[in-house]
Amino acid sequence: MQLIIDTSEEIVKIGLADSSGRSIEKDSWSSKYNESEVLLKRIDSLLDLANVKMPEVKKVVVCSGPGSYTALRVGISSANAIAYSLNLPVVGYKKSYKNLELSEVLQAKTVDKFNKVALPLYKRDPHITTKKPRL
Repeated sequence: MQLIIDTSEEIVKIGLADSSGRSIEKDSWSSKYNESEVLLKRIDSLLDLANVKMPEVKKVVVCSGPGSYTALRVGISSANAIAYSLNLPVVGYKKSYKNLELSEVLQAKTVDKFNKVALPLYKRDPHITTKKPRL
């Protein structure tokens, strides 16, 4: 069983696929920039709906971008944490065009095998502020 996570667009997509890539169950929703609040809950609901237990998941597949800094960070961090906690491989794919179906992800030619940690591909460099000097 494979867990697929895509937070690269306004419509967040998650899904489960068997080892051959056949879609078992999927879910999508408009994020409204609340991925950190709902992503793990929606994954849990998806697993319940498909009657799948987390230990049955053998691989985590995540969209590594391009996309929004925060949305990708939440999706990739969640994928990495799930993969780490279950000692699973994590695979990232670069989104080359919009509306990629989750089942198509597993056949995508732009899949990067990160093995243990997926890395993000942001639309642009993140804007990170530095500490302001004390006066």
